[in-house]
Amino acid sequence: MAEYGREATIAKLAALRQADPDTDLSDVTWTGADFAHIAHTQQAREDAAAHDGSPLLVCDTDSFATTVWEHRYLGPQSHFARPEAPHRGSIYLVTDHRDVPFVQDGIRDGEHIRAEMTDWFVEALTRHGRSWVLLTGSLDDRLDLATRVVGRALAHRATFAPPAVMQ
Repeated sequence: MAEYGREATIAKLAALRQADPDTDLSDVTWTGADFAHIAHTQQAREDAAAHDGSPLLVCDTDSFATTVWEHRYLGPQSHFARPEAPHRGSIYLVTDHRDVPFVQDGIRDGEHIRAEMTDWFVEALTRHGRSWVLLTGSLDDRLDLATRVVGRALAHRATFAPPAVMQ
């Protein structure tokens, strides 16, 4: 599932560039209403995808992650984006900032606060009792751990309870 926040960022930047072609990402401003809209739209898209019947839904972000980004742009006092309850069995795979180069794609922001953002995600997930795993090491190590975590979660969900005893 793609990140709706990226789409929203691209749209805001494009609208600003219509008035001034020299506008860059630092000129984009955000409001609480923007984050509420992003969280709601992301959740609606996830819900629709979850109803398609696949046992696995992988999302780049969700409404909960949107609250952390809101914190980044508007400060800790802003709470417009309300996280939805996670889907049953949700596991957050947090990619550690260490050992991964920052690659600018034209709209990425925050290279200077990567460590802080990782800490914010871990703290928020822990505070809200969300299930999460920190992916560290090489790309292969991260992929291996993510694959094992997801595989175990899928295997656990595929098990049945013991049969009921009829009396």
